[in-house]
Amino acid sequence: MWDEIFQPNIFKVGKTYTYTNNDGVFILATMVRIECPECGEEFIGNKREAGLFLKGHTIYHQHIEELAEFYGGV
Repeated sequence: MWDEIFQPNIFKVGKTYTYTNNDGVFILATMVRIECPECGEEFIGNKREAGLFLKGHTIYHQHIEELAEFYGGV
């Protein structure tokens, strides 16, 4: 069932690929695996997308901390 909705990751961490998707053409993109140091969520993809994941994830955690502080937690 999940394979019909989510395609399995065909890229191997550490390998370099040339591929295209909706965001553009990626030439010799190295695949990396990163993990959020706060919650442990993982991301596997090229370096550009990994950087966007970390930046967005950092903003998400900052927002959650602000909400918790506003509502009297933490």
